[in-house]
Amino acid sequence: MDGKLSGNIVLENREKLYLYGVTDSECFDDTAAAVITNLGRIVITGKNLHLAKLSLETEEAVVEGLISSVSYVEKREAF
Repeated sequence: MDGKLSGNIVLENREKLYLYGVTDSECFDDTAAAVITNLGRIVITGKNLHLAKLSLETEEAVVEGLISSVSYVEKREAF
């Protein structure tokens, strides 16, 4: 690795979101979630969201439900 931080986001059919480079889960409910990644804080909004997987060891998370938005945010914004 060349010292650069990495992270990937894969969204399948607005129903399953794969996040790579996750270092922490900040908050989560059925309409919104916030996770900390190597590249910044990500806020996910939607309906019937649930955290299907969270592994800080492998830096992976999977969110399932109807995904409305995925955004990088600089500050701790209320969602």
